[in-house]
Amino acid sequence: MGTVHAKESNMSRNINETSSNNTEKQNFRKNNSEKMNLFEKRKEEPIDLHSVKARVDRIHVDGLIRTKDDIIKAQVIELFKAQDFYDVVLRAYKVREKLQGLGCFGNIGIYIDTSQGPRATPEGVEVTFMVREIRRLTGGISTMVGNNEGSVIVHAKAPNLFGRGERLQMEYSYGSKSSTNISISAVKPFIDNWRHTVLTGSVFNTSNRFPWSGFSQCDKGFLLDIGLNPDGAGTLKHNLQYESYI
Repeated sequence: MGTVHAKESNMSRNINETSSNNTEKQNFRKNNSEKMNLFEKRKEEPIDLHSVKARVDRIHVDGLIRTKDDIIKAQVIELFKAQDFYDVVLRAYKVREKLQGLGCFGNIGIYIDTSQGPRATPEGVEVTFMVREIRRLTGGISTMVGNNEGSVIVHAKAPNLFGRGERLQMEYSYGSKSSTNISISAVKPFIDNWRHTVLTGSVFNTSNRFPWSGFSQCDKGFLLDIGLNPDGAGTLKHNLQYESYI
């Protein structure tokens, strides 16, 4: 008897391949839809930062050149009191406002990362402030319109003279009606105390002319200002001033 050889037809093979491809596509679409649903569920669930326990292990301030360490420590010390991640973020922004209030820095960035190193705690974070100090001498020219005349104002400022927020500033203005004003001020902040006292002493010379009456007035004097800022962020301020004319 002869041998019978059986061979699968091309049509049945194509049908089997097509059905297997369709099954794979359906499984792929099903897996993708499940992943998308899971992703959407995660997006819909907000994270309560109050429930995330965190404490500040370290604080870094990068970019200091002239500024002294003691004045920086007085501003950032409250960050160590944070008990959760929301409190860390809130206190970090308050510290940023205090640092900006010193008048020593231009841009201040905040970076929060998990604590690392042998002394890191399980819930610890590290807060880094990236600061850029203002140049030793700044100034500019501006204009102002008021009292029925226009004025050109030239101002210059030397910030952070000795590393603790001291600054010396000068302003000169000349009006279209020949009025002049010049003032020189020295500012000394006392940031270490809880009142955040700022002491300002100024000398000024102001002259005004009134051509229609032939009258001219010249005032010279001294101004002493004591500013109290209890919260350190500028929300509540008190000023005591003494002005004397020569």
